[in-house]
Formats: sequence, C-alpha cells, structure tokens
Amino acid sequence: MVPKQIFCLVFGIPKGDYGIGTQCECLELLQGVEYDVRDEDKIIWKGSKTGDFSMKNTFKVLTGEVIEIGWTRLVWFKHNIPRHSFISWLACRRRLKTKAKLLRWGIVESAGCVLCENGIEDEEHLFLNCTYSKEIWQGLLIKMGVSRDISTSWDDELLWCQNNFLGEGAVTTVKNLCLNSFIYHVWMERNNIIFSSKKMASAGVSHLISMDVRLKCLASKLTDKDKLPIRRFMEVWGIGYTYKTERIVECSWLYPAEDEVMVNIDGSRKDNSGGSGAIIRNHTGETIVAACGGSAPATIMAHELQGVEVGMKLAITKGCRRIHICTDSMGVYKLLSGESTAAWSVLHIWRRIQHLIKEFSFIRYSHVYRETNRAADRLTSEHPSDNFVIIDITSFDREMLSILEEDRAGKKYLRK
Repeated sequence: MVPKQIFCLVFGIPKGDYGIGTQCECLELLQGVEYDVRDEDKIIWKGSKTGDFSMKNTFKVLTGEVIEIGWTRLVWFKHNIPRHSFISWLACRRRLKTKAKLLRWGIVESAGCVLCENGIEDEEHLFLNCTYSKEIWQGLLIKMGVSRDISTSWDDELLWCQNNFLGEGAVTTVKNLCLNSFIYHVWMERNNIIFSSKKMASAGVSHLISMDVRLKCLASKLTDKDKLPIRRFMEVWGIGYTYKTERIVECSWLYPAEDEVMVNIDGSRKDNSGGSGAIIRNHTGETIVAACGGSAPATIMAHELQGVEVGMKLAITKGCRRIHICTDSMGVYKLLSGESTAAWSVLHIWRRIQHLIKEFSFIRYSHVYRETNRAADRLTSEHPSDNFVIIDITSFDREMLSILEEDRAGKKYLRK
C-alpha cells in the first residue's frame, strides 16, 4: 500500500512547509514503496471500491455513510402493500400530521384523540396508549402467538418489532404486513371520524387488517420451512404457503486431475494481524508442500488474495506448472475467473498475482465449501511475522494430520 503522505506528490503538497525538508521526507517515503515497472500507472478514485469515478460514490463521500435505520425492513419488504408501507414510513419517522402537531402549528384548537376521546393525539397515544388502538394491536399480537405488555414508547415498540420480526419466510411476511396494516387502518379510522364523522368498532378494524393481510398473502407466492410451529401459525391466519425443504449438500475434498496439483488457499484477519495460507497436494492426496504468511491487518479479501499469491509462489518453487486453485471465498473466485474486477485497495496484490499467472501453462479455479478447505484454513491461523514461510510437512501437529487424512479418505460433509 502507498503511504497517504505520498499522495502529496500527485495531488499537491499539503499546506505548511514547502521547503527542502518536506521534499526530502517525500523522497524517503517513495524509496520504501514497492512497485513493479511492468505495471502501468493508474489513476485511482479513492471514493470508489473499484477505483473508478462515479457520481454515486462521489455523493456518498461528500455526504458521509448513510446510517441504516433498523425499522426500514419492517416497512419496505418484498410483499408489502405500498399504501400501507407509505403511512407506516411516515409514522416511523413521526411525520404524520397528528393533532398534537396541528395544535402547535395553530391549525386546530384541540389535540384530543378522536378514537378514545381521552388523551393527546401523538404517535405514542395513537398507536399504543389509546384504548381503541391498543385493543386492536393486543389482539393482533395474540393472533401472532405473542403474549406481552405493549410498550408505552413508540420507539421501544418499533425496536421490539425489529428484534422479533426476523427472517425472510412466510411468517415474517405476515408479521410485517400485520404491523403495517395496523398503522394504516388506525390512521384511516382516525381520518374517517374527523372528516366523515363515521366510526367503526375496534373489532371491525381488526377484521379489515386480517383480511388485508390474508388477501395479500394469498396473492403472493410465500415459502417457508416445513415445521410444525410455522404450519400452525399460518393455519391461524388461514393462509397457505409452499413448504420449503432444506436441501442437504454432500461435499468432500476435491481431488485434482492426474497431471495437476491442487492448491487450497485461504486468508484470515485478527485485530492486530492478518494471515494467509496455502497447501499443495497431488492427485493421490499426498501433501507436496505448505506455506503460510503474515501481514498487518487489512481486509479479508486482501488476506485471501495473499493466500492465492502464497499458493502460486509455492507451486513455482516446486516446478508445478499445471495447477487447480480452490478457495472458499466467492469474491476471490469471481476475481480469479474474471467475473469481477479488483478493488483499488487490493490492486497491488492483484497485479502481483497477474504476473505470477503467466508462469503457469494451465490454471483452473474452483469455489469449494469451507469444510473441504480446512487444511488451508488451519494454516492461516498461524499469522507468522514473515509474509512467506514454507512449513516442514513432517512437523504438522496432530490436528493438521487428522485433517489431511480425512481429506485423503474422502470424508463426507453435510451442508444445509
């Protein structure tokens, strides 16, 4: 990585001392920078992961990272009802024109709740403390199989929903629809009383909410796990769904072709250091060589790519020119197979790998499950002080020898 101070030579020397001392400091920094004369210079836009300029990334840099609000997934989800979600969005942001706000603005003379005729109409009262809406929400919670005391704070109730309406299946969809429909219909009932002088019983509003949830779910293709609690939940709501059976995948260590060697690589990161590792085995599963490396902590992608670099260097030292590289990182696999481009933060490692690739007559890449990459994973935990350390395979500990023997025996792993 190029030290940040070096950028003064490209983008102008920072404010301060422009004398000989500053120039000498920059020259000293340049002497410690690793570079390859075969690589072309590249302008990098640091606000983008790829290093390419874009208006979207520039906007993010100028405005700062957007802090994700937890309740957004309660409001905006795959099978939402748009008009319900819009009113819920306003309610969660406290942007509904409640009578408490209208009174402060001098638009109305009274802020009394029209639903229960007892209390000041704000978000807390309208959706939680009002006896009319509280009865509706309490009934919906019971229908969802929840028995609890409702919070008196709107923010606390939303937080409870965030923590309990988790997942992506049919049950979570029903719960989210129920919350949004509750907010929508309570607000609509409030408006009907004010503007049309019509009031419906709380049981009628509960029925409308249940019907909206049920009709939306029947019009959507919902899927969830085939489990008894989920079946019972959906039966209470009178909603059918597609049972999703868990697919169990059987996997084992991948043997290379007879004229190739298998290079398993991996990378890991700790608070104070980073690690990489690689192990090379032949078509019979016999270990040829292994190595690991250490560095300052960086991104996981950087340490995974360092593992690729270690593996390629190992293969070259042993004269292996036909290799099969296996990684359990989908990001690394896509980069190696040309399906993605390198982020500028790992570009220096990627360029070194590209030069190493030219040393081989044949390379192929595979993405494997982590269970079948345990040997490389074990090596990455070493985190040595040097960036490339060849390990004496006769010094492997009992755990490593057990992993290698199980891989060689074709041990089967089950993944859901």
